[in-house]
Amino acid sequence: MAKIGSIVLASFIVLIVMVATPPAGISDTINACYSKKSGAMRYVTSAAACSRQEVAISWNTEGQQGPTGPEGPQGPTGPIGPPGPVTNLMQIALNKWHVNTTATFPVGAAPARFAFDGAHMWVTNWQDDTVTKIRASDGAIMGTFAAGISPHPITFDGANIWVGNIGADSVTKIRASDGAIIATYAVGNAPTSLTFDGSSLWVTNAYSQNAMKLNPNNGAILGTFSM
Repeated sequence: MAKIGSIVLASFIVLIVMVATPPAGISDTINACYSKKSGAMRYVTSAAACSRQEVAISWNTEGQQGPTGPEGPQGPTGPIGPPGPVTNLMQIALNKWHVNTTATFPVGAAPARFAFDGAHMWVTNWQDDTVTKIRASDGAIMGTFAAGISPHPITFDGANIWVGNIGADSVTKIRASDGAIIATYAVGNAPTSLTFDGSSLWVTNAYSQNAMKLNPNNGAILGTFSM
């Protein structure tokens, strides 16, 4: 019976410890005195405070760290941050590379269109029948070169500048490095737009109401397409 009584007493002590709430201000190790006669438990600052009729007990307020719990639900989306330094792609698409209202650079008469070759801006001067090459870094004029009659559209193919001559129904190929005219090729009536797709040159002819595909190496017409 003595052994059974000890087991019951121990279980009762554990139950009290589990459900008892320690007083405020107690941290780390908690000390208490358990009365063997009444079963009451009182908290003390030291086990030495227990009388002979009490059993001194103690336990830690913090046990070993348990395993990581499951991930909680995703929180709400935070506020949008301030704009970063990334270039606005829409501005590039609209040819709004940079707004600079503090500098103006002279070109020829009636500048019509311009193209960029990676380092220079090229401007067609419609009334002068010329194109002007401007260094993009500082606006310095690098040269003014002859084109056809009434040059208007302009594009760059990676090595050469192409100019559409509205008044001559032709396109002129100009070497970008020095402005030398390489060749002039006949196209449709009033070439108003030019573009390079990586392998071919495309020209729209306003009055012919068509588009032409040209070989940029020799100016050969690869196709004519009605618009």
